[in-house]
Amino acid sequence: MKTNRADIEFYREMMEHFQAESASKSAQMHALQDEIAALRRENSMAEESHRKDMELLRRSHREDMERLRKSHAEDMERLRKSYAEELEKMRLSFEKRLDHMAEANAGLATQLGDALASGKLARAKKYARSSEQRNLLNNRRGTNRAEEENDSDGTPPADSGQQDAAGEENTKSKSNARAKGKPEGKARFDEVVEHSMEENMVLPEGARLLPGEMWFEVVEYIPGRTVCHRYPYRRYILELAEEADKEAVFGDTLPSGIRARCPVDGCMLSASMIAFIMTRRYAYHLPQKRVRMMLRDMGAHIPRTTLNRFYMQSADALLAMLGETFREEIRQGRYFMIDETLQTVGVDNGKLGRRYLNRYLWEFYNREKGLVEYVYEEGSRGRNVLKSFFDADPQTLDMLISCDGYNAYRLFDTDEYPGVTAVGCWTHARRNFIDALPSCRKPCEEMLSMIGSLFENEEVCAELGFTDDDRLAYRNKRTKPVLDTIKAAADRMWNDQGLMAVGLLKKAVAYLRNQWAHLSNILKSGVPEISNNLSEQRVKPIKLSLKNCLNIGSEEAAKKHAFMHSLAESCRLCSVNIADYFTDLFRHARSALSSDDLRRLLPNHYSAKC
Repeated sequence: MKTNRADIEFYREMMEHFQAESASKSAQMHALQDEIAALRRENSMAEESHRKDMELLRRSHREDMERLRKSHAEDMERLRKSYAEELEKMRLSFEKRLDHMAEANAGLATQLGDALASGKLARAKKYARSSEQRNLLNNRRGTNRAEEENDSDGTPPADSGQQDAAGEENTKSKSNARAKGKPEGKARFDEVVEHSMEENMVLPEGARLLPGEMWFEVVEYIPGRTVCHRYPYRRYILELAEEADKEAVFGDTLPSGIRARCPVDGCMLSASMIAFIMTRRYAYHLPQKRVRMMLRDMGAHIPRTTLNRFYMQSADALLAMLGETFREEIRQGRYFMIDETLQTVGVDNGKLGRRYLNRYLWEFYNREKGLVEYVYEEGSRGRNVLKSFFDADPQTLDMLISCDGYNAYRLFDTDEYPGVTAVGCWTHARRNFIDALPSCRKPCEEMLSMIGSLFENEEVCAELGFTDDDRLAYRNKRTKPVLDTIKAAADRMWNDQGLMAVGLLKKAVAYLRNQWAHLSNILKSGVPEISNNLSEQRVKPIKLSLKNCLNIGSEEAAKKHAFMHSLAESCRLCSVNIADYFTDLFRHARSALSSDDLRRLLPNHYSAKC
């Protein structure tokens, strides 16, 4: 009985516990239901707000689309009007061009006739027998190579009685001797146009013609052929009857306009003809013999001495007209690249006659203006050439100079030129180690690798288009550590007696250490190049001419050749057509030009670029 009561009490407690727990669960369920109801209310409110926002967005989108449609319609209307206007302008321009072409057809008909005649002449020249074949077929005259020998080596012809090295008399055929001494004659032309005197006569009132008829000749250059225009004229005397105390006036009937077609005194060639031969000589480096062959194929047979005189007279005319202006213009710069080279020049030695000796020609390249001047001063290689070129007050000069290791450039290290900074050439330094590479490979490869890093840094600056200031900053950041390493390596090699036993390596290291002051000057400015190769390239035209022509006849001719090469190479640097430029210069040769007009004729200011 007691046991049943305890069980009942236990079950009662358990029932109370379950009832309390059930009430708690019911309360939690009611709370969850209330929370769900609140969430449903919030969701309903959010849906309502979303519907309102979407309606606002739809309304705003419709308004924006309407504005875009209107703006697009307005833009299309403007484009249609602009297109119609441009189409009308193009139509008018096309009609003007058609009118211009119609007017030019008459002139083209004449040019077509000239072209047909030129083609006929070219075919006749191409398929005709050569001079060698004609001489073999009919031996009418002996072979004469004395003139070719004179053109090739520049030495004067030997006397007929001269003996060779063995002491025997030089035996030559009589026909060769006669051909050698025979004068060459006057210039002649395959095509000659003779004009009547009446069409060009200018005779003042009261003048009386003098007896005898004279001729004035102008040689015109036409592509593929040459034509010599012959203008007859008469001299006259104008007697002033009213003023008996004054002397009579002499003149001729030739108009000044015709005489002006020859821009150089004493030269019958027109401006285009002179420009043709000067371009072949100084732009394409052809020797005089080949120029004469070209002229002969074009119908102009000009003797060697006559053509040489034309060269000198033409160069004199340009030198007198433009020489001082060119020198003043090229001196106005703050960065020059300088080099010098050898050439063979005929030098008069009094009683000993003319001798062909090696003389020096200087090259001054103004990098800023794109002008180059070749200077010949009696073949000197001394410092006096540098002083003469930079003839301003040395204390006022402020410039940079790229040069090689020649001792004359030590002039700019003195106190006489405090504002001039000489920058050495790393290509020259590198070349010595390349020469020593077979003798001592490992140290040379080490040095060449470090020098190559310098050029790689310069390539980075060039590819990124750095300004001078940016390149200087990059050099101080990247190049300076490399220079310090190169200097330390050079000092280490110099103190190694085993390495210095190799002569070529010793020469390379000595050059690097002796020129270090100049080589390290690339850290002072971003303007100069680390190599003088651009200056070396400017010497190439001189070397090509020397290779083809072998020598220059005299020192006076060397100065004129230097000036003509200066104009031709400056035209190349400034992208100016050399033939057109020379033609324009010779057309102005007789004009009285001001200093501003002369300056505009310089290659760097010349307007007609190619």
